[in-house]
Amino acid sequence: MPNEMAIVSAADSKFFDLLQGLVRSIRDKPEGRGCPLCILDIGLEPWQREWLLCQGAMLRIPNPPLYVSGMPNYARLFLARPLLPQLFPGHEVYIWIDADAWVQDWSAVAQYRDLARQHSFAIALEADPAYGREKVLQAHANSYNMFGPDALAMLEQLGPTNAGVFAGRADAPHWAAWHDTIREYMPRADREDLFFLMDQTALSLVCRRPDLPSALLPSIFNWIAHFAPPMVTEDGTELLRPLPPHEKIGIVHQTFDTKRALLALPRRSGGTLSRSIAYEAPSQLPEGDYVSPGLQVVRLDPCFPHLGAGDPFATTWPWLRRDVPHRWLVDKRLPGAGLLNRDEVTVLYNLALGFHGKRTLEIGVLTGWATCHLAAAGVDLDSIDPILAQQPVRDSVVDSLRRAHPAARHINLVAGRSPEAVHALARLKPGGWSLFLIDGDHEGDAPLNDTMACLPYAAADCAMVFHDLASPDVTRAAMYLKSQGWQVRVYHTAQIMAVAWRGNVTPVAHLPDPRVNWRIPEHVLPLLDV
Repeated sequence: MPNEMAIVSAADSKFFDLLQGLVRSIRDKPEGRGCPLCILDIGLEPWQREWLLCQGAMLRIPNPPLYVSGMPNYARLFLARPLLPQLFPGHEVYIWIDADAWVQDWSAVAQYRDLARQHSFAIALEADPAYGREKVLQAHANSYNMFGPDALAMLEQLGPTNAGVFAGRADAPHWAAWHDTIREYMPRADREDLFFLMDQTALSLVCRRPDLPSALLPSIFNWIAHFAPPMVTEDGTELLRPLPPHEKIGIVHQTFDTKRALLALPRRSGGTLSRSIAYEAPSQLPEGDYVSPGLQVVRLDPCFPHLGAGDPFATTWPWLRRDVPHRWLVDKRLPGAGLLNRDEVTVLYNLALGFHGKRTLEIGVLTGWATCHLAAAGVDLDSIDPILAQQPVRDSVVDSLRRAHPAARHINLVAGRSPEAVHALARLKPGGWSLFLIDGDHEGDAPLNDTMACLPYAAADCAMVFHDLASPDVTRAAMYLKSQGWQVRVYHTAQIMAVAWRGNVTPVAHLPDPRVNWRIPEHVLPLLDV
């Protein structure tokens, strides 16, 4: 009895990070944990093969009969795809997903499977009003013309399909017809652009043949992102079709320049959020990072070329909790100054999502790590730090912001020292702020003074976020707000965070890493009403 279905993909070493996202998007879902996974290896490194084997994948190095020496390496993949039932025998249905695509909604996989069972083959149309019809036709015209005037007429009448995702029953006649079509027309593919699209165009023509009926799915089953970036939900957790009724995209395809890119994506209620359209989940994080379940992950690491794990014993700061086994993140140019770790900066980002479009004040910028996460959440941001007077530092922060938030229009960097700079900025920009991050000088009265300086400019519905409550001086600032009637929630992270709020504010929930034996400093206990 054959297995119900197998999901198949391929990659070389340069595409492996994208393939990891696809695999994790499958394995992280209950339905995908035991799904057979088959990978065509067209140049993976040994450690990458080992990672895939640990995920339960079956690997094959393709050597298709149509491949000849001198062809580009990807030809091994393209010429092998019509042979999937022979390369990985024993499955009823084969679902192909390109390495630069990933599964957002498992119902899309189930639909491909069911339609392939019923109709032999299933593939999605590369057509949507959001794409722009002429743009799509122009992208495919040369390839279809290579197959003759009838093929070009079919393109103009019906539009193309996209072979980045498809499903075929093992016994479908489409496989052989696809292979034969490639063999017949391959001599005409005498240019790189023609050769690159040849197998996709061949499959599209096969699936349009009256004698080989195929199920054609709408665009959300294989969203071609470079034609139209997706929309996001309010909290940035889901990618949606950008036109009404804004259906959830089933399979997201990071085509062309959308790979590994941070994009300014529109929200349904207005404004934008910055995030990649890659699969973002805790399982994608580097070893040593933890993020609480229920929080949206956003990875801005590519915007910080000097970001890395620091040595916590390289600093003498007395309040650093070196016993917590999470990565201590630093800018390698300033190895003694710690940044918010992954869990902490994710808490900050998710808190900021609730203040989208509202004025936010940050005290303490350093290299802009927290700044970029606030900006990515779409707040109207003012950031204060005397270090911004150093032009190389400012240039570095501006560069990171440009990478992290392509639509950054509401970010104001102020080279000044708080609390004086807070009052000066409030005079220049009256109206106050709804969200504050207090993460400047942690010594003595500085945290309390910063807090008291911000308080007159706090909106009725407001939150103040504190980092490094491991320091008694920072905790004292949070205690001051509690004494003023603000509510306080403590987040048990490596350096301890807290959010104090008043009015109509709902702070995010956080589950501390259950593997850590958390110890609460005595000075923090009063914040917990203990």
